[in-house]
Amino acid sequence: MANNQDGETRYLFDVELKSMKIIHWGVVVRENLKSPPVIHRIFLTLGQYKKYVSTVNK
Repeated sequence: MANNQDGETRYLFDVELKSMKIIHWGVVVRENLKSPPVIHRIFLTLGQYKKYVSTVNK
């Protein structure tokens, strides 16, 4: 998880549109939000992100 969490921090996962599978999840700074057109980026709240990561890492 990002050490410098502030109002510019975004929690997300990327879904590949062709396969509809999650291919990446993580934390990015607002200014680095670009993604390729074949990927749909879904943004989460911090609580949703923590719950998702804890479920995946079990």
